[in-house]
Amino acid sequence: MMGCDVGDKRIGIAVTDPFGWTVQPLRTIVRKNLAQTLGDLDRLLEEYTVATLVLGLPLNSKGEEGPQAAKVRLFERQLKNHIKKTGKSVTIAMWDESFTTQEAAEELIAADVSRKKRRAVIDKLAAQRILESYLASLKDMSS
Repeated sequence: MMGCDVGDKRIGIAVTDPFGWTVQPLRTIVRKNLAQTLGDLDRLLEEYTVATLVLGLPLNSKGEEGPQAAKVRLFERQLKNHIKKTGKSVTIAMWDESFTTQEAAEELIAADVSRKKRRAVIDKLAAQRILESYLASLKDMSS
């Protein structure tokens, strides 16, 4: 399973271990254009044999979708079309990502990580939190 924190400039990536027990931050994709972004994601989907891709959906404090959520929904459609063309079998799930970036930033600040270093890792840590939250919800449903 793979989680993504989709931003305008970067996409943070996290993956589970093969058993889905733990989540590790993997990397950050710097978005240059759609073809490059989809190509980078496609290679990761293949390398990690991803069956489910969880995209963080930014909701506002009222739980509603705003302008950034609309951008993520557009990216979801573009990604689904790309995956369909490649013939891969990947399920895309949308998951509330509220406050994940803020929580990751606070954690890094508390650990006294410099601003420059925070910028390099914050997106993949947010992706890790998104995927952990999604996995926890699956476990809650099965209990």
